[in-house]
Amino acid sequence: MRVGLRLCCSVLVLCAAPLGAQNAAPLAEVQPGARVRIEAPGVVAGHFVGTVLSRTVDSVHVGSQTSAPITLALSQITSLEVSRGNSRVGGMLRGLAWGAPLGLAFAAMATTSSCHSVCSVPDSRKLVRIFAVSGVVWGAGFGALIGHERWGPLQPVSR
Repeated sequence: MRVGLRLCCSVLVLCAAPLGAQNAAPLAEVQPGARVRIEAPGVVAGHFVGTVLSRTVDSVHVGSQTSAPITLALSQITSLEVSRGNSRVGGMLRGLAWGAPLGLAFAAMATTSSCHSVCSVPDSRKLVRIFAVSGVVWGAGFGALIGHERWGPLQPVSR
């Protein structure tokens, strides 16, 4: 009976150690130099995007190019995201979303303008297709070149 109790207690102690470390693991990525997006109602308006300047056990000091550095207690933070870098595919999809409507808008302007009769374009549907496809191609190209920043969410740990 005592051997079983000792075995059970030792297993519980060994399993409990990693569980305590899991609470601090999500904030391990929030180190000086990391680009973060923070939401802290009552402290910052909306999202605050900046770089971590320093970090303590219970607070983080964040600065950005457009505002003064601020120190936030971890208990004030409701949402914390770490930048995962630029995504070319995400930028391309965003460029597609912008390029297609812009191409169609240019097509609408071109088909209703006086140039349409002067330029001798035989079919306005052909002109619409040309502008729509060129808007998609240009939008996807520029979007892929620029990229789109990806964010990975973290759950703040209150201590």
